[in-house]
Amino acid sequence: MRLRVMVGAGFALATVAGMGWSSVAAQYPAPLGVCTVTPSSTNVQTNSTATLTVTTLLADGKPAAAVPVSVAGGTSGVTGADGKATLSVPAGTSPGALVVNVTAGVLQCASTLSVVAPRVNPDVIKPPDTGTGVLADTGDSGVHEGLLVAAAAAAAAVAGAGTLAVARRRR
Repeated sequence: MRLRVMVGAGFALATVAGMGWSSVAAQYPAPLGVCTVTPSSTNVQTNSTATLTVTTLLADGKPAAAVPVSVAGGTSGVTGADGKATLSVPAGTSPGALVVNVTAGVLQCASTLSVVAPRVNPDVIKPPDTGTGVLADTGDSGVHEGLLVAAAAAAAAVAGAGTLAVARRRR
């Protein structure tokens, strides 16, 4: 019988050969499980909130229920019987990459989101229509005739003119 043990960063792997077995292997410590993060969308607009679904599975692949989960800078919760929990995290104010780090019990998992600036639709945001026609009762000059007559009368009074003549253009 031959026993071989390999030790690495946080694990030990033992292999037994001989005695009719071709090989036997075991990992110590046993794997704890798996944590995954699935965003509802990989592109999120600035000043909005990203929704994440966190899934936790045991080492045997079964859902891990009642696991506390939290996202850095966002919400926290507990996984349900299906091993899933929904969290949210603010996207921030600047476009770019947002790395979302989630803690699920003793497990860590992450996802990267793309934060984008909102698109401006030129058909929605446009200056108000001011029209193209002439102003009401102004002739073509855009100035009301009554204002012109008042201005001429004031000028004549200041100049001391005895008479005031007003010319009006035909339409």
